[in-house]
Formats: sequence, structure tokens, C-alpha cells
Amino acid sequence: AFSVHDNRYFSSYIYKNIEKSIPNIEFKKEYWRLDLSILGIDMGTTGTKAIAFDYDGKILSGNYIEYDTVFVKEGFIEIEPQVVIKSALNVLKKVASEVSKKDPIKAIGISCLGAVVVPIDNNGKYLHNGITFMDSRTVERFEEKTGMDGFEVYSITGIPPNPFFTLSKILWLKENKPGIFNSGATFYSFKELLHIKLGIEPKSDPSIASSTMMFDLNNNNWSDKIFKNIGLGIDRFPEIVESGEIIGEIEQIKANELNLEKGVKVIAGAVDTATCPLGAGVYKPGLVSNTIGTFEEAVTISDKIKIDRDMMEKGIIYSKHLLPNKYLVQGFPTTGGHVLKWFKNQFCELEEDAAEKKEIDPYDIILDKIDVTDTDILFLPHLSGSGTPNIDENSRGAFLKISAGSTKADFTKAIIEGLNFEIKIAIDYFEEEIGKINEIHVTGGAVKSDKWMQIKSDILDKDIISFEVNEAGVLGAAILTAYGTGEYKNIDEAEKNMTRTKKIFKPDKNKSGYYNQKYSSYKKLYDILKEINNS
Repeated sequence: AFSVHDNRYFSSYIYKNIEKSIPNIEFKKEYWRLDLSILGIDMGTTGTKAIAFDYDGKILSGNYIEYDTVFVKEGFIEIEPQVVIKSALNVLKKVASEVSKKDPIKAIGISCLGAVVVPIDNNGKYLHNGITFMDSRTVERFEEKTGMDGFEVYSITGIPPNPFFTLSKILWLKENKPGIFNSGATFYSFKELLHIKLGIEPKSDPSIASSTMMFDLNNNNWSDKIFKNIGLGIDRFPEIVESGEIIGEIEQIKANELNLEKGVKVIAGAVDTATCPLGAGVYKPGLVSNTIGTFEEAVTISDKIKIDRDMMEKGIIYSKHLLPNKYLVQGFPTTGGHVLKWFKNQFCELEEDAAEKKEIDPYDIILDKIDVTDTDILFLPHLSGSGTPNIDENSRGAFLKISAGSTKADFTKAIIEGLNFEIKIAIDYFEEEIGKINEIHVTGGAVKSDKWMQIKSDILDKDIISFEVNEAGVLGAAILTAYGTGEYKNIDEAEKNMTRTKKIFKPDKNKSGYYNQKYSSYKKLYDILKEINNS
């Protein structure tokens, strides 16, 4: 007897048991289906997504809730943990209810933003908002308070000392909120807070722990020296297990509340900087994941770490990948989609009005006007300072070589070119220090624009590959979950089955001379303008 859907598909249970019982039997894929689903959750800075996937990476149902960050004062940017966790539970319940009858959820994987922790007491009370990566509150005398110079911190953690990572936030709490620091509260990332709400003992993983600037890359655990030097017990942070490890199953009472079945497995999960590359097919060296969001990140994979002062000064970040014995390598991002958003908000009122009337995205109109001809305008996109390789918070944006004939479309194109020149600097450094980059895998809102992607391909002189599922963080969490729960024997098999290419953009060789010359000029801009920006 077979359990079937519409009299055609074998259920996953029957399929797998037949396969085990009759080793030589072969099923054509169109005659069977996996009737269970995986839920991926991605908890970000401005919203949380949940998507249920089948085991071929097809989206079955999804939901998203947006929320606001809290601007306490200049440079102080926080997230309310109760808002984030409530949103995560709501999107989970919504998706679970939509797939519960036909494709019930079997396992859950969680991705979340890094470098943010929340202190909670023994009663589960949140004692402070999460302090975001974008928050720039500083700690004076960092080296004195950690008992280490910057390079020693970098040698242990792979993160160049700066105010954006968790260690600086913990020191700020120690200095400004001693009641919290000395209370015995435990510090959890958002995915661990969600573990608690699911009735699972919270566990950290190497990728999220690595984003704190308190993790020892060499020993694959919390740094004894850093914790001791700042007067904090290691037990104030959760135990670290591998990202794909099953850490518990949801009990009946909690399952009923969430529209789930009893026994749904939960894996430890990972940081979004690791799940996004995985969801974009980047899980081995030679590839770059280019996520174009508020900040544009370029991340590659390495089998080893190279720690020296030059890497530190250029802001090169090493962190643990969600797979054992692999590392994420990324530059320090300060540019991205927020630059184009600034341009839209300040100069594109007509396009916004037209988009409202047509009920379309204003960026579609703005980007569609990009002229295919070349423009002489150069744009330095340092609206939030300079990232890799010239870490300089005082650097500012500039348009150069403007003429009376310059158009709004020329300015738009110069912005897109400037953003991609910034990424090219990071990728050039990857190739110099780590190895040849063969492909760039792109995700994010900008992927909708073919013109943007073609400019990216022409500037980087690489194939640019987009994917059918653009929500890379959620898909990456689902891929990790499918692997962690044993549905696939390795990540390579999970990737091949759950990701599908949408478009490939190839560099136009006729553009190489133009962009090589323009890139050469672009690389001089920072030094030319440095004296003015720092005066």
C-alpha cells in the first residue's frame, strides 16, 4: 500500500524505504515527491522572513514581517528583541499553517544577523535592546580595557578591532550599564532567543560566535583570554555546537501553539553572513557571494586563515563558516543599496510619482533610464565612510568630471559603477591573497535589474550568476537543515538539488578597455580626496 498525493506521487517515507529494501531500484524523479518540508527562518536588521521549502528547494509558502530599528541618539542604533522574536514566531506560525496538511514541516533552521546579542536574566526577561552592527558607540581605551593590542585581538578572532562588533558593545555595557554586566545575565543572539521560545535549549554555533570578536578561530571556541581579560565568565554565553547539529525536537504543547507537529527537529543554525553564501551556491573556494542589500557584501570561502598586519589594516575579516574547517573571508562593507536610496530620496521625486501611478517600484524606472553609452562621471560612494582597503570613517562621497551635458541617467550609472568598483577592490584583494575567483553569485534586490548586473559583470570581468530563489539567507538555512538532518549525505548534494540558476551575465569584452581605464582613475580618488575629507 502506498501513501500518495493525487494518485501519482510516492510519499518520501515509502520512497526511501523501498529504496533501502531494493538497492538496485531506480525511480524517475517525476514519479515521486518528498511530502515533508523544511522551514528556513532569517532574522535580519529590518525584518524576519520564513519560507517552507521542499527538498528540491521549491518554495511552498513564505511570509515576511518588517520592523523598525530604534535610533536612541546619533550613532546609537538598537533592535527591540521582543519585536524580533514576536515577528519570528508569527511568520513561523503563518507558514506552518499553510503547509501543515500537504507538506508538514519536518525540521527548522534559523539564520540571523551577526554581532548582536541580548542579555536576559534567569526569568527570561530582556535586560537591554540588541545593539546593532551599524551602531557606532565607541569605547575609549579599547586596548587598555581588553589588555591586548589590536593585532593580538585580530590574531585570535580574525576581526580587526572596531566599535561594530559584540566585544565593543559588551565593554560599553560594562562601563555604562554595570548593573547588567554584573547581573549574571546570559547573552544570546536572536537565533538562540528563538530556540528558547521553541522550547529548545539554546546553542550557539561557530559562525554566529565568530561574529562577536570573542571567538578563538584557532581553538574553535570562546576565547578564554578575552573573557578573562574583560572580567566575564564564559558561562555567560551559550555552548557552541556545529551549525548543522540537531539541538532538539519541539514538544507537543509548543507544536500545537505553532501549527507544527510534535517532534519537529531544530538545528543550531548559523549567522546570515554564512547562510547567504550557502543559499547562493557559494560553499567552496573559487566563488564569491555578492549580497546587495543596505550594505553590499562580498564574501568568499577559504580552507585556511592568513593573519597579518596588512590584512588587519585593510579590514579583512576572517570568521568561521557553517561547515567545519572552512572560513568566510570578507571585506569591511560601508557602501551598498543605501547609496542609491539616498539618490532616489533626494533627486528622483518625478520617478517616484510616476512609479506610484503605475504601481511599480521606483527603482525600476530609475535604473531603466541608465544610458547604454559611456559616461565620464566618477563617483566615490563613501556616504558612510570608506571600507576595505582604506578603513576611514571620515571619507565622504563625491561626484567628479561633471559637465553641462551630464544627465540624471549619467549620475545613476556612475553610482552603480562606483558601487561595483568598491566590490572590485575587495575581489582583487581576494585573488591576490587567497586564490583565483571564478564566478560571482549575486542575491538581493538589485538582482532584478539586468542593466545593473551587466555593469557588474563588465567591471568585475567575471560571470555574474543569479538564482531562482533570491532569498539566499532563508534558503541557506534550509539547505543547512536538509544536510544536518541527514536528507542529503553532504552539502554538495544538497546544493545541487536545492539551488537553481536563473541568469548568467557574461562580461562584454568591448567594455574592458573603458572600465579598466575608469577603474584605474577610481582607485586614485580616495587618496586625492583624503586631505579634504580629513580637514
